[in-house]
Amino acid sequence: MVLPSQVELDYTATPSSILRPADLATAMAAVSLPTGDLLNLGLALTSDVTSVVAGSAKRALIFSLVPPGTVLAAEPSLGGTVGYIVSSNPNDAPGGVGIRRVKYRRLDNLGNAKDNEFAALNGTTPVPLVEVKNSIPVGTIAIVEQGAGPLAGVLAVMHDTGQGVHQMQTLLSGDWQGSVQSTQAADKNVQVTITYHNTAGGGPFTETITLTATDGTVPKNAVNTNHGTIDPAGFNVSLAPGGGNLGIITLYAGLNGLGPPMAFIPPSYFAFVPFVSGQDFGAPLRGFFQQALAHALGISVTAAAPLFT
Repeated sequence: MVLPSQVELDYTATPSSILRPADLATAMAAVSLPTGDLLNLGLALTSDVTSVVAGSAKRALIFSLVPPGTVLAAEPSLGGTVGYIVSSNPNDAPGGVGIRRVKYRRLDNLGNAKDNEFAALNGTTPVPLVEVKNSIPVGTIAIVEQGAGPLAGVLAVMHDTGQGVHQMQTLLSGDWQGSVQSTQAADKNVQVTITYHNTAGGGPFTETITLTATDGTVPKNAVNTNHGTIDPAGFNVSLAPGGGNLGIITLYAGLNGLGPPMAFIPPSYFAFVPFVSGQDFGAPLRGFFQQALAHALGISVTAAAPLFT
C-alpha cells in the first residue's frame, strides 16, 4: 500500500452580486491563517494558492505530511533555562588528548557583564553549567586547557526551554561523523538524508542513513566522517515505510546517539493520526480554517473534504 505524502485543504466562497470574484479572491488570499499551528500535527505548508474557479474564490493550501527537519544554530539563551556543555569527541575530557577545560563568557538577564564560567569537559557526557540558567550567553567558548591533540569535532553549549533543545554557542574546529536516532522504536528502516558542507567549506555533500530494521531507538552511526555544518534545510526524512516518522529523529555530532544534537525532524502526521485502512484519518483537518476565513471575509465559506495524495 502506498500511503499519501501530502494533503490539500480547499476553501470556497461565492461573492454577492456587488462583489467581483477577483476582488473576493484578493481578499481571501490576504487573510492571515495560522498554518504554523499544524506543525504540531506534523504538517508543513508547501503551497498556498488562491484563484477564481467558476465564479467563486478558492483558496487551496497543501501540506506535507512529513515536516522538514530543523537545524540547530547558535542563538541567545532565555533566562531560567537549564544549560550544559557537551562535545562530540570522547577525548575532550580530563586526561584526554583533546580539550579538557573551557571558559564561557556571559551576561546576566539585565545585560550586565558577569565573570566567565569555567567547566571541565566530560567528552560526550553533558556537563551542567550552574550559572548559565540565569544568563544570556554571548561571545565564544574559549579553550583553557587541552591535551596533545586538538578538538576534533563539535563543542556546544546547549539549553533546554522545556520545548526543545537549542544551541547557545558552538565551537567547531573539525569534521565529525555523527549518528541518528529516533525516539520511537516503530521508526524501523526510516531513511534520513543529510546535506552538508565540511569545515573547510567543501560541498555540498549528501549522505543517507537508514535506521535499524528492528528498533528505531537504536542509534545508527553515519558512514561519512566529513560532516561540518548542516545546510539550513539539510536534514529530512527521505523514505518512511510507514508513511512518516512516528518519533523525533535527531542527528547527533557524536557516535552512538551522543554528543551535541545538530538537527532534528519532528514527528509526522501519522504519529498523531495513525493510518488505518477504511478509517477517516483526515477528520482532524476538516474545516480547520473555515471559521477563520468566514470571520475575516464576513461571508459564508465552504470547506471541502481533505484531499490526501
